[in-house]
Amino acid sequence: MSRGREYTGDVLKIGELYDVEELRSLGGAIDYVVGTPLTKVFCLAEHPDPKQQHYLNLYKMGAGPLYSFFIPYHLVHFEVPNAIARAVLFRDPVIKPLGGPVVEVCAVAKRDLKAGEVLDVVLPAGRLADRLRGDQYLKFRGETWLNDLLAASRLIDQARCHAVDTSASSRGVWPATLPSEPRSDRVLG
Repeated sequence: MSRGREYTGDVLKIGELYDVEELRSLGGAIDYVVGTPLTKVFCLAEHPDPKQQHYLNLYKMGAGPLYSFFIPYHLVHFEVPNAIARAVLFRDPVIKPLGGPVVEVCAVAKRDLKAGEVLDVVLPAGRLADRLRGDQYLKFRGETWLNDLLAASRLIDQARCHAVDTSASSRGVWPATLPSEPRSDRVLG
């Protein structure tokens, strides 16, 4: 292990300092280096799948066998008390959100997809995730379109359930006006 060796190279290539077989025999290791530009905390990991190794290399993580994941800050034992003191004494936030919750999603298809293939997705009505997202849009963005859409969907489902006789004299009752639909630049994820 490097045991605090100076390293000023690219953090994505820091795995070259270590012998993979030695790390495996140890079951992993905790170590550190000094001098890495802008990077103070990092983790090295390997992936045995050749297909995944190809994609890690494609996305600039290096050829492996060790891949570097890093966070560009350090000295947590100093930063945490300072952040608490700053919040209490100066009443200012340590960090500010970018404008509400942000979620990143990664999906894997169960089969090969053709270029331009349209996926038919049916989401169950009344999902908690949709209701929570609608509440977040309202609180953080002041937008009501998702809650309006969910309410319209519930009304339509209720109308379908209550429409017992569909003859000309007795039809299911639909609401007079449905809430506005989302703008075309909005996408439910």
